[in-house]
Amino acid sequence: MRREVYYIDEDNNRWDAELFTEEEAEEASRNLVGCTNCINCENCMSCNGCTNCTRCYWCNGCRNCTKCKRCIKCVNAHGCNNEFGRQ
Repeated sequence: MRREVYYIDEDNNRWDAELFTEEEAEEASRNLVGCTNCINCENCMSCNGCTNCTRCYWCNGCRNCTKCKRCIKCVNAHGCNNEFGRQ
């Protein structure tokens, strides 16, 4: 991992160095499965371009979501299963 303002992994996922220690960022990186270009996300799978999400699956461009599946550009959703997005 390299450190700038973010810790960045090989899939271009990043964690804010002011919020995460290097060890926390490395653990979060190990717990993202198949995710790319995400920021400050944890325990997600197959997501792309999400920010501050936790335990989401197959989402794209979501922010501040928890346990969402197949969402597109959702914001502050919890357990959403909206394939067409929710804002």
